[in-house]
Amino acid sequence: MNSRVQLLRDRFWRNSVDIHGIMDNQGEIHFNPAFARITGYKSEKARFIDLFWKVHPRERKKIILARKSIQQGEAVNFVDVRFRCQDGQYKWLSWNAIYDPEIDALLITGRDITNKKTMSDVFETIFQYSPNIKMIVREHDRRILTVNKTFEKVLGYRADEIVAKTLDEINIKIRQNTGQSWFTVYHKGVSAKYLSLHCKNDVVRDLIYTSVPIRYQGECCSLIVAIDVTEQNKLAKELNRLEKLHVIGQMAGGICHEMRNPITVIRGYLQMMLQKKDFWQAKQNIEFMISELDRANSIITDFLAIAKRDSEYADFQVTNLNNIINRLYPLIKADAVQQDKKILLDLTDKAYIYAKESELKQLILNLVRNALDASSPGQNVIISTVKSEHKVMLKIKDSGTGIAPQILKNLGTPFLTTKKEGTGLGLAICYAIAERHQATIDVATSKQGTVFTVIFPAVIISRLPVAAKS
Repeated sequence: MNSRVQLLRDRFWRNSVDIHGIMDNQGEIHFNPAFARITGYKSEKARFIDLFWKVHPRERKKIILARKSIQQGEAVNFVDVRFRCQDGQYKWLSWNAIYDPEIDALLITGRDITNKKTMSDVFETIFQYSPNIKMIVREHDRRILTVNKTFEKVLGYRADEIVAKTLDEINIKIRQNTGQSWFTVYHKGVSAKYLSLHCKNDVVRDLIYTSVPIRYQGECCSLIVAIDVTEQNKLAKELNRLEKLHVIGQMAGGICHEMRNPITVIRGYLQMMLQKKDFWQAKQNIEFMISELDRANSIITDFLAIAKRDSEYADFQVTNLNNIINRLYPLIKADAVQQDKKILLDLTDKAYIYAKESELKQLILNLVRNALDASSPGQNVIISTVKSEHKVMLKIKDSGTGIAPQILKNLGTPFLTTKKEGTGLGLAICYAIAERHQATIDVATSKQGTVFTVIFPAVIISRLPVAAKS
């Protein structure tokens, strides 16, 4: 029996794919043939000190610390180092060692993990520099093990803020109307699901994510990969709004001109009737009819403002946005005073844009009057301008209670209004004017008020002629 066991031991020693070695108290190591196969060194004997200098300089400290642990009676496991082979190339070897006092020798095993390390490095590089959001979560306690750089950039959290925590602990919340929960997010094999998150500083991000099971650092984990589709969703909503505007524009262009002719005729006859004594008793009714015709004509004018084409706006000029605001200020202030409200100005220095002044006035008046309507007596409406190298921003902030979500997502849609006397065309006109000026309108709303920001392309002052600057 003993001879058979000895034979099996010898065969295991000779045929093992892993390195096995025995180091005596003089530092001499006897290796099995696997050492020669893996490293290329033909000798089955080697001194520890000679092998130490073949370890990559960056990993030698690991060997020193492992040796100290062994001297203290501890076993060491998975000491991964790069080892210089006979051909001068480095291979990754993972070493384990334990001291056996009965034979007064150190028992050593080593495994070639070069391919595993290479794939691990490739995975880490792909993981960190992927344009998609990536996160690895431990399965049994849902704690985050690592996130990539895109996660930090998009969701606003640094890795050191969130590693070893759950998503609930760092206050990333799923929006309630998405029908999702963290349980479904972590579920194995989830593919192409939509998720909307409240992230840092209450920023909302829309994601499409996939979750797959993996083993990471020896543990069962979930790899969650997500694509940020927030901007795509905004673009889709904007395209939908523009399509609606296009339909309205076609309607306006087709019928409004035809409607104005009979309205003009009717209004003219009513004015003639007012001058005749036979109709004086009906004077109040006739004046009411004329006022309603004027109101209808005003709505038609708004329709036509939405329907105008870019080709009608070849007369754009370099305009200082601040000058237009200052010229409108007395009119806006008078409106505010009548409602016991205040208009505050915070204007930057010389905000040049290409614009048509009459349209810009209409845009500002519509937005400011909406802000006044949203604010209560005694509150302020703030008009400010901000400029950068490439943009000029017009900000109009009210002191209202915010815009309801169902209204917010449809802003700019014709006929959408919360006012009893409103036509629902004011904001639609603002969006149409912004589009013609190659500008965009952003809306930020909360219980403390709403800010409409119109972002125009800036005119570079250094390239302006002297006359335009003045």
